[in-house]
Amino acid sequence: MMIRLAEERDFAGFLGLAAQVEHWFGPMVEDAGFHDAVREHIRRGAALVAVPPDRGAHTGSDANTGTGTGTGTGTGTGTDTDTDTDTDTDTGTDTDTHTSTGTGTDLLGGLLFGSDDGPVHHVHWLVVSQRARAGGVGRELMREALRRWVRGPADIEVVTFGADHPGASASGARAFYERLGFTPAETVAPGPEGGSRQLYRRTVPSGYASW
Repeated sequence: MMIRLAEERDFAGFLGLAAQVEHWFGPMVEDAGFHDAVREHIRRGAALVAVPPDRGAHTGSDANTGTGTGTGTGTGTGTDTDTDTDTDTDTGTDTDTHTSTGTGTDLLGGLLFGSDDGPVHHVHWLVVSQRARAGGVGRELMREALRRWVRGPADIEVVTFGADHPGASASGARAFYERLGFTPAETVAPGPEGGSRQLYRRTVPSGYASW
């Protein structure tokens, strides 16, 4: 597996990942706002993808390999709405990981990240393909995001399922983030499907911190 910056050629792969988790988050594949958000993150160099080794070559030189176990999902078209599931033997997804039931994408996972609030960073969207579960994809995407964009002291925030949401257990999202050192914080507005959401936060101390 290789983690690298997303490129325009990966756009269809993001839609493929989105199609796998629309049952949790509502329509994304046909949503113009979601399209714009993905393209904007790619343009700003704020999107990561996990790809099989034979798809790793790209126009830049910042590929990074990684292994682990997890899968996750989230929706981020301008708001932090993320969910994940995880089944790792040593950690969790979107696992961060969300379970998804594959529709044609060759991406193992994708992540949209934001640092617009200075020392507060946001995981806007994180999804791991069903076929990549238990492979550490979510953890490696998060590890690479931390390496690239976060310098402490800082906070990282993500919005995921509330404890009473059916997806909280099914996806493993909350457990995934807790394994990565996030702690539950305030309740936020419900997701587009009406289900509960909660903010998770991790404080990164001065210097580099890794998962």
